[in-house]
This record gives sequence, C-alpha cells and structure tokens, in this order.
Amino acid sequence: MTKLIRAESELAEDLPGPPKFHPKGSKVTLIDTFEYPKLGRIGYVAPDPVGLYIDLAKLYSKKAEIERDILFRDLEKQKPTPSPDGPIYLLEKERTFRFLEYASSVVIFLYTALETFANYEIPENFVYKKKKCFFFSKAYNKKTIERYIPLSIKLNEILTKLKSKEKLKGSSVWEGFVKLCKTRNRLVHLKSKDTLSKDGKISIYADLFLVPSSNFIEAVLKVIDYFGDNSYR
Repeated sequence: MTKLIRAESELAEDLPGPPKFHPKGSKVTLIDTFEYPKLGRIGYVAPDPVGLYIDLAKLYSKKAEIERDILFRDLEKQKPTPSPDGPIYLLEKERTFRFLEYASSVVIFLYTALETFANYEIPENFVYKKKKCFFFSKAYNKKTIERYIPLSIKLNEILTKLKSKEKLKGSSVWEGFVKLCKTRNRLVHLKSKDTLSKDGKISIYADLFLVPSSNFIEAVLKVIDYFGDNSYR
C-alpha cells in the first residue's frame, strides 16, 4: 500500500497529559476533527492526500486490467458480427462500462494526486513572478499559485526552481505527464465529438483500451521521483 499517513511533525514544546506526557521534539501524527450529530467531536488520522489518490488509482487500475483481460479473452470465443465497414468483434456491454469507469477514475485520481503533490511542495512564503510583458510581471503567492497557475508551470518552472532541478520539458518524464494531462482533459472537458471514433481519430473511450492504466501510474510516479520523493511507490 502507498504511504497514506501525512508526514509526522515534531512538538515545539512539552505536551502534558492526560492521557500521556509527550516531551518537546516527540513525533506526532496530525489529527483532523469534526462535529458528528448526537456523538460530538470525532477525530481521525489526517491522510496524505497524494498517497490517498495514488492508492485509489492503483486499486482502480487493477480492476480495469482485470475487466479488460476478460473482455478480450472472451472475444476468442466469439464470431465477428458483419457490418458495412467489415467484420466487428463486439465487447460485452456491462463489463465494457465497468472497464471505462475504472480506467477513467485512474486518470482523474492520478492528475489530482500530482496537482496535490505540487501544491504541497510550494512553501507558504514563496512568491512566483510571471512575466506579462517586457516591463511588467505579476506576483503570485502560494494561495494564488494553487488557484490560478497551471500544473504544467508548477512542475516545470516552480518546483524545478525550488528543488534546483533541470526543467522537465523535453524529457521522457515530461512526455508521460503530457499524455496524462491530455487524457485527463479529454475526460473532464469532454466534447461530444470525442465520444465516438470518426475520420481516423479514435474516441477518448477507445483510447483508454489502447493505453494500459499502469502506464499513467508509472508516469506520475516518475514525476514525483524526479523531485526526490520515492515514498509513493
């Protein structure tokens, strides 16, 4: 299982009991709380959202690959159906829909994980200056970076600067990220013409059959690895 507990912190001062005394410097796990009807205050260990979404992607990737393997294995027992464009092997409807649900979920969870990772890596006091024209640039603090700056810029310009790394653009790691982004954008900003293959261009759903979801997982892990964190593998 991927790392799911957010990084521990250290106590800045002694924490007296009850139930237990914790001296300054002790490792603590972050707890979130909320009010629950009829019970009162409820607490739970705050998850690492990056690990949470990557773990969900891995779970749905396994489910997608199982459905895909069964679908294509069953085709071996099937006779093709005649059509004006030639014989067609038809995939079973219900299992096809489950595969597409799982495969789409993988892409969306992975993109969310990567954006969350980028946002977490930006320090609270960091300011990013984006050049608007020759004489003018606009400053963004952490809050406005998270809200307005595209993930591609966060990774290729901001994090590479913060981590003293070469820019990602042009590398094989970047190519994997771009493929994920394009697929995610096609799913999230779905155009009606992209739901069916036409004029030599395959639909987004057909594309999900052709690219194993595990490829997207590896692409995201390579981006995170590049910035020095391999704890999500």
